[in-house]
Amino acid sequence: MIDDYLAYRDVDREFYERYLRGFLPRRLFDAHMHVHRAEHVPPLTDELRARNWAGAVSHPAYPVEDAEADYAKLFPESDILRLQFGTIYREADFEACNDYNAEKADRERVWALAVLDPAWSGEALRERLVRGRFSGVKPYWSMVPGKVEKDVTLDEMIAPEQLEVLDDLGLMATIHVPGPERIRDPHTRRVLRDWCARYPRATFVVAHLGRAYAFPFARDTFADLAGIEGLLFDCSAFLNPNGFELAFRTLGPRRILWGTDFPVLSRMRGYRVWEGETYWNVTSADYPWNTDREPPEVEARYTYFIYEALKGMREGAERSGLTTEDLEAVFFGNAHQLLAPQTDCS
Repeated sequence: MIDDYLAYRDVDREFYERYLRGFLPRRLFDAHMHVHRAEHVPPLTDELRARNWAGAVSHPAYPVEDAEADYAKLFPESDILRLQFGTIYREADFEACNDYNAEKADRERVWALAVLDPAWSGEALRERLVRGRFSGVKPYWSMVPGKVEKDVTLDEMIAPEQLEVLDDLGLMATIHVPGPERIRDPHTRRVLRDWCARYPRATFVVAHLGRAYAFPFARDTFADLAGIEGLLFDCSAFLNPNGFELAFRTLGPRRILWGTDFPVLSRMRGYRVWEGETYWNVTSADYPWNTDREPPEVEARYTYFIYEALKGMREGAERSGLTTEDLEAVFFGNAHQLLAPQTDCS
């Protein structure tokens, strides 16, 4: 069923020709995507679905083969490198999923991050990173036991001795900031500032532009974030053209890495709506949480969310005056410069 729903259509081809051809560089580096096999993830219970709406999109499997098929379908003119990591459910077999990601990473076209258990000792983390030739870690709020997202703080997601290992090895962390205040939370920004100063050989990449999907979160924080030396950002799952414009103007194109957040943005058709500090996804996908639908003739004109994200990015880039060289840095150069020089950890 999902294959029929996501088959490439005339509406997608028309959207690509109108908005993306001529905007996308030939080389792309996807700095944020997930892959996992079905045996890695737990059954999708109501509790897990409530905890993370995107879990229904990525469940039950998104193996490397599906990701590469999506790249070929959606970006037929592009050569794509990628940074991948696994499922972020604590209930998952995330260790096996980490191994799966590591096996697929050759550090020439594919790099991998290890989903991080904050309870690992520094030495246990070092052993895993070296053995798997990982490029760093992917911490996530759900890996903190006994807490719901609103109660998790950023410094609970990575232990100090783990940060020391990242710094010693010169590796990275892609960080999904927790909590209802997202990147606007003052504690989160203090922690990021402290980490960047205290662990200068590690690299911290704030995912989803700090989850500032609704513009007020961007307006209230991006100028402050620009003052944190060494801090990078990925723009995966970000669709707001106003937020993109502000990010390019304040953070600058040399600090932003493009990412898809596949499979979430490749398995939904539709668009995003913003109202004040709230956003919601309008989609025709048959997911349990998708109960507010538009008429079939309207839904028939939806294209993939990743295409809508790129359209928003293009609008923000044009408004902020990005050059071809700037776009090549965002789409490819920034991530490649970060990851390509890595050698074996030892």
